[in-house]
Amino acid sequence: MLALVVDPRSGARLAFGSGGTILRSEELGRSWQPVASGTDQDLRAGVVEPRSGALFAVGKGGTLLRSDDGGRTWRRLRTHTRKNLKGALLDPRSGALVAYSERIVRLERP
Repeated sequence: MLALVVDPRSGARLAFGSGGTILRSEELGRSWQPVASGTDQDLRAGVVEPRSGALFAVGKGGTLLRSDDGGRTWRRLRTHTRKNLKGALLDPRSGALVAYSERIVRLERP
């Protein structure tokens, strides 16, 4: 696994990794369940949007995923790039999501 985030609402742990792998644990990591990501691209980082509690995952091939239900389901957002994304940050002032690596992708209040 390459990245781990905690859903602020449920406390569930989510791990992201190779081949689009997403694992979710509601038991503090004692057991894990696979979650469909809808991609086969490696997922490299996750971030939580503090205002809404939305979860995001970024990865290879310009992959950017969003979950609004604590990581149970995911949908792909357009990034207008196929370049690899390695990390993401949220701008605390504007709420914009900035994903970065080979390209920089900025989404206003995703």
